[in-house]
Amino acid sequence: MGVLILKKIGKMENGVKFIIGNYKRSLFFLLLVTFSFSSKFHSLLIPGLGEYKNDNKNHSLAFFVAESCLWLGLYYTNSSSQWYENDYIAFAQLHGSTSLSSRSNQYYINLSNYDNIYEYNTAMQQQRNPGAVYNVNEFFWDWDNSENQRKYSSFRYNAGLYNKYAKFLAAGLVINRIVSFINMLYLEKFDKTSNLKSQFTIENDHGINLNLS
Repeated sequence: MGVLILKKIGKMENGVKFIIGNYKRSLFFLLLVTFSFSSKFHSLLIPGLGEYKNDNKNHSLAFFVAESCLWLGLYYTNSSSQWYENDYIAFAQLHGSTSLSSRSNQYYINLSNYDNIYEYNTAMQQQRNPGAVYNVNEFFWDWDNSENQRKYSSFRYNAGLYNKYAKFLAAGLVINRIVSFINMLYLEKFDKTSNLKSQFTIENDHGINLNLS
């Protein structure tokens, strides 16, 4: 368990180093875009910024709020997915006797479907798929009971579900920029008479619903 904690800390440190390492480059790009292009391109960088620079505070506030909610949601769902993934891997090591080595996603799927490696290998041989048979010593697993296997499957499902939500929200960030850019085109063309607004909602796990009005 101590090794797993150290792995988690290591991942967090790598993430921090990546952010710090790219901070100066991102700041330079931000300043370059902000001072080099017209207001509508500012909205591609930060939705609502172009509207704010054109004194359309109501529109800018709506886009700022949407952007903030999308970033917060992305951070939460991405973090939750990562923690669930760490949890199901650790749970499998504790109750399924898996090794500490990194495995493919298909391997972890097989852990949900078969009680142990012997049952899995037998099934692959019966399906005449010898290439999918695992080396017992390298890929060994054997669940201590069915209840823990179901808990493992639940952790893995939640990791995938939050990862799907994170992808929806990442797409929402792109869409929010496009809507803000289009809004700026209308504002510039019709002298700030546009009432274009956007609203994002997540419909269960089926996708993002975008409403324009």
